[in-house]
Amino acid sequence: MTYPSSLTDTQWQLIEPIFEEEMLLRKRAWPLRSILDAIFYVIKGGVQWRMMPSDLPCWQTAYYYYRKWRTDGCWEMLHDCLSKQVRRKHGKEDSPSVGITMWEWVKNTFRHLDWKLEIVSKIHRKVFEALPKRWIVERTFGWLNLYRRLSKDYEYSTKSSETMIKVAMIHLMLKKLTK
Repeated sequence: MTYPSSLTDTQWQLIEPIFEEEMLLRKRAWPLRSILDAIFYVIKGGVQWRMMPSDLPCWQTAYYYYRKWRTDGCWEMLHDCLSKQVRRKHGKEDSPSVGITMWEWVKNTFRHLDWKLEIVSKIHRKVFEALPKRWIVERTFGWLNLYRRLSKDYEYSTKSSETMIKVAMIHLMLKKLTK
């Protein structure tokens, strides 16, 4: 059975070469495409791992690969690879914008130094005004809200939360690339 979160043939063809080495490592009871479908089902539907339908791989298998790929950097590599493809499709350079690079710098600086973040209050105006680059952030949050698992902070660790966001973005980028 296919679900709205399942990979299409075209989407699978985009990422199959990335998983080629993984597919050769050992014989599996479930194909990697089914395992990815199960992981995307959990994130899109917001269900617990143990509540996955029986026609998908068992939750232990799906969670094993989710965690394995989180630990070995597979999700990060897949995210970066698809991000470059999306940027090329939209006529942009492979490297991210200054804002994203700046965010990485801020995140690392706050981690290493004992700095405190001060949030500036929102400017209240009666007329809508699109602030430069802010719409990009708001649009991205809007896309992520389509993934029920991200609606609340269900994850125990920060690393797992970050990975869930990456997996959701991978799913979004696959949809963008196959439109």
